[in-house]
Amino acid sequence: MGKLSQVVKVKGVPVLVTSVTEASIDSLRQMTDIFRGKHPSGIVALGTVNQEKPSIICAITEDLIQKHGINAGEIVRTAAAIIEGSGGGRPNLAQAGGKNPAKISEALARIMQLIEEKL
Repeated sequence: MGKLSQVVKVKGVPVLVTSVTEASIDSLRQMTDIFRGKHPSGIVALGTVNQEKPSIICAITEDLIQKHGINAGEIVRTAAAIIEGSGGGRPNLAQAGGKNPAKISEALARIMQLIEEKL
């Protein structure tokens, strides 16, 4: 996954928020697993548009949930509203789907903003 090179540090925490071209939800999950394998503490949020349907997945490591109160479910619900959809999940892993593929970049930008506010 070449996208791992796009990891940035936000207040010392590895963060990857990016879009992936036409990936399935299963592929996005595998990518979050790869990220978590390389970064025992970090946040990853991936978005894609597959068959005109936008999807987002977000994973947060337990230490950051405990320390900062950051919640993947809350993050994807906010992003889901932007892509005209719904989402949810657990504090450590959540996903969203929507109807407006044109808004995926805006949703990912909002996720990055939320992460920066929480850390």
